[in-house]
Amino acid sequence: MRRLLAALVLVAAAGGALFLIDPPYEAFEIRSRVLDEERTILEHLPVGYETSGRSYPVLFLLDANPRASAFGPLFYDIAERVSVLGAPVPEMIVLGVTNTNRLRDMIPVPDTTFPPAPGRASDFLRFISEELIPEVEARYRTTELRVLYGGSDAGLFALYAMTAAPDAFRAVIASSPSLGRCPDFMADRVRGVFRERPALSGTLFLVYGAEEGPSVVARVPEFASLIEQSRSESFILGVMRVPGAGHVPGSGLEEGLRFIFGAPTAEPGR
Repeated sequence: MRRLLAALVLVAAAGGALFLIDPPYEAFEIRSRVLDEERTILEHLPVGYETSGRSYPVLFLLDANPRASAFGPLFYDIAERVSVLGAPVPEMIVLGVTNTNRLRDMIPVPDTTFPPAPGRASDFLRFISEELIPEVEARYRTTELRVLYGGSDAGLFALYAMTAAPDAFRAVIASSPSLGRCPDFMADRVRGVFRERPALSGTLFLVYGAEEGPSVVARVPEFASLIEQSRSESFILGVMRVPGAGHVPGSGLEEGLRFIFGAPTAEPGR
């Protein structure tokens, strides 16, 4: 059942003293047999969800955290930004998948570079597709439209999910995916999924910063070109290079949602 998740926040008071308060956040826990652990899922519902009777698309955010962290801003700040984008981006249920062992979960193959990763993304994907999505569909009023967003290593996972479970998400937004960890593996995955599913439909939005390192600036356009060569006519690809931005551009999620739902975006570039 839904519960309130407390997060510690520092608040300045008169005289300069700092006090800790615990604002409540909506979340639920799910026991994963695949991962053999409890996972906390943060929740942000559309205004009026309880009484609207409507069904909503679901946006799954990886690297979610009730507090700002090295992996991104506060989950609820991100969800609030999404909720005010306006038409044609619809109101959505936004769910944040919190981390327990990020490097275990996000990397599809063992990687000995720094930081090393055991490469068990297949298990994490099974958790999402076989356990979390059915739980979400039972818990909320949802449409069939599911969107997955991830940045950096989580962006790599989002691309892996697109190739390994192409029916799990109608659309994927990958921001600065760390394709340098396993470029040949991911190239084979892309060729394989379009060979096995020649009529595969869906939407992928790739976004990265112009000021990133060469492993992203070079790899993302190469990956996009491979998809262009392999994709079906019903698979839509968008690529955006954000001028002046570094790793995981802050506007990437919003630009991706605008692209997916047909709103004008900033001029994309590769």
